[in-house]
Amino acid sequence: MKIIGERIDKWNEQLVQHKEHMLNYMIVLRISPLPPNWVVNLGSPHLGVPLTSFFWGTFLGVMPPSFIHVQAGAALDRLSSSDELELLTPINVICLLAVAIVALVPVFIRRRFTNQSQSISI
Repeated sequence: MKIIGERIDKWNEQLVQHKEHMLNYMIVLRISPLPPNWVVNLGSPHLGVPLTSFFWGTFLGVMPPSFIHVQAGAALDRLSSSDELELLTPINVICLLAVAIVALVPVFIRRRFTNQSQSISI
């Protein structure tokens, strides 16, 4: 139990540093297959993730994988009438990558402006 407590403290320190980007990180966590969603669900309240970031990050981050799952279901339906099965189509992959990149753009912009403002003030 001591090891888990130390890990939670370490993760909490990292979250405090990225508190202003929490929505973007939640979206990316929901899109990515690792960590599983149940880990994010259980860990978020213990790590102090704000409820609004958790809600909107989950809402916006679950849509792209759900789109892929619906496409997979439609492809499986077509499987009975066709010999082709295309789950990882370029359109599906591009959609997932585009949402992940769009979710991280504000993080990179803020980081760039923060670095510029710090170099100007020095």
